[in-house]
Amino acid sequence: MQLLQTDIQPEPYGLLGSYKHMSPEDSEIWNCFLTKYPNHCDYIYYDLPVGEIPDLDKSNCQMNYERYARQTYSKRIDVVAIVGTNFEVIELKPRAGMVAFGQVLMYLHCIKKLLPPGSMATGTIITGKADPDLLPLAEAHDIQVIELAGQA
Repeated sequence: MQLLQTDIQPEPYGLLGSYKHMSPEDSEIWNCFLTKYPNHCDYIYYDLPVGEIPDLDKSNCQMNYERYARQTYSKRIDVVAIVGTNFEVIELKPRAGMVAFGQVLMYLHCIKKLLPPGSMATGTIITGKADPDLLPLAEAHDIQVIELAGQA
């Protein structure tokens, strides 16, 4: 099994019930996916931080600015599945549209720095309901959209 170049260790793939970094709605969608696809992969990373945070000019700002800026610029992938020698960036959304699409594009760009040599990453949006305009756009960019009926 190939691992990402990070200090975070993957966890076994499987139902946990709740996930500390996920909203209840995202947890429901993820649990539905895990139930429907019990053999999707063997290991996953949860809440994986990626990307850079810009330098912050603290000379002329309020006390909470740095915390707010870090929250604004931090990028954390909901789930990264290890699929063979490759990695799947997974974004969970009860209702998915352009925000989910933009997040996956950004995450695919940022995760490149963590990939082991010879590996690649793909993108997947798992949702209860997708914006109809998202589907052809995602397809054009090789991003899979999985709609789980009744989870919106």
